[in-house]
Amino acid sequence: MQATLLFLFFIGMLGDSYTTFIGILGGLGTPIVNPDDIGNLAFAAMGTSVITGFNLLTLDVFERKNKIIFMLWAPAVIVDFITSLIGSFTFIKPGANLLLAYFLVFIITMFITSSPAMLRYIQKNPVY
Repeated sequence: MQATLLFLFFIGMLGDSYTTFIGILGGLGTPIVNPDDIGNLAFAAMGTSVITGFNLLTLDVFERKNKIIFMLWAPAVIVDFITSLIGSFTFIKPGANLLLAYFLVFIITMFITSSPAMLRYIQKNPVY
């Protein structure tokens, strides 16, 4: 059970990182297909790495008595959700039921954004 949960949340974390990367590129106005600006790609990769790292640290942030890191963690998780949402919206195809598609993307993005934190939680608190 433990290994299965770790694997599933790891896949979710990869999805979160991917949608965050696509969302950052979208926010910068860089086309996702054949992006020409290597600087924007590098910036998106660095931002995605740091944001995913902060999301992985969620449990540790709340366990520490010194809450100064919370001031960095909170914006990182908010930006993660927003950029993941932007990245996930790119999956909606023309002709889709927009109301249903936006609802599904919003709900699924909430789950995907929480997967790095859940991965760390399951690592620290094994499920048998």
